[in-house]
Amino acid sequence: MFVFFKQLYKGVKTWYFHYVYPHKAKFLKKGENVTINTPSIIVGAENISLEDNVSIGAFSIITAPLTHIIIKRNSYSGPRLFISTGNHYCKIGFFSRLLTDEDKKKDNVVLNWDVTIDEDVWMGANVSILCKHIGRGAIIAAGAVVKKDVPPYAVVAGVPAKIVKFRLSVPEILENERKLYPEKDRLSEDELQRNYNDFLLSKKK
Repeated sequence: MFVFFKQLYKGVKTWYFHYVYPHKAKFLKKGENVTINTPSIIVGAENISLEDNVSIGAFSIITAPLTHIIIKRNSYSGPRLFISTGNHYCKIGFFSRLLTDEDKKKDNVVLNWDVTIDEDVWMGANVSILCKHIGRGAIIAAGAVVKKDVPPYAVVAGVPAKIVKFRLSVPEILENERKLYPEKDRLSEDELQRNYNDFLLSKKK
């Protein structure tokens, strides 16, 4: 009976701190004015960095048991944000669930990765992030499933998410960068123009 109540207490405590009050979890880094709306689930808080003015919508699930998640300053999401830092591995003749870490190492598969969400990213409701990097100033439309990295200032939508446009023109982005970021941190005109040209090229295909 004692063992039962001990396990029950442990389960309730885990649920309380990770589901009801995730903002009390011990994050790797937590900046000023960080908001995690409840209820939400945070797994692996010790591997998660949240910079200043980050806001996470209610009913979100953020999991980083083995690798890192970094959400940079002034980024925010609507409700039900999902961020995963890993994937499943399929092998012929094996049940995926029963594959050991040793099996995966032998096959040289990378199933876990760090996720970085740069500054000033806006993520709508019901967004799933399954990629490694979301560039600065990007907008992720509601309901998007993001499987590929997103360039700075891109607007992506759909399942799987694709670039539908850029939030600002290249000259406007450069002006925005000059006003918001020190010179050493600004994105280059060459990089921005290259991203825009790649988008135009993809539309013609």
